[in-house]
Amino acid sequence: MQDQANKSEAERLGQALRQRRRQLGIKQVDLAELANCSTRFVHTVEAGKATVRLDKLLDLLAVLGLGFELRPGPRLSVAAGQEQRDS
Repeated sequence: MQDQANKSEAERLGQALRQRRRQLGIKQVDLAELANCSTRFVHTVEAGKATVRLDKLLDLLAVLGLGFELRPGPRLSVAAGQEQRDS
């Protein structure tokens, strides 16, 4: 269940990055050059891969003028393998 949640979050992140890149009129190859990463990495992130290097992802976000915001959400009970909501 957690793997599916991670995939969903990664896909939403990828879609948001693609939308922002297109909004700015930047091609994948140009974004890769500006963020000092490969075009393949840009494509991988935009495709929603759940396991990517954080340092490279942060570089992409910076080039696109985006950042992370942490917010409370469902947490996983390690023992039960199920989501729990904090009160």
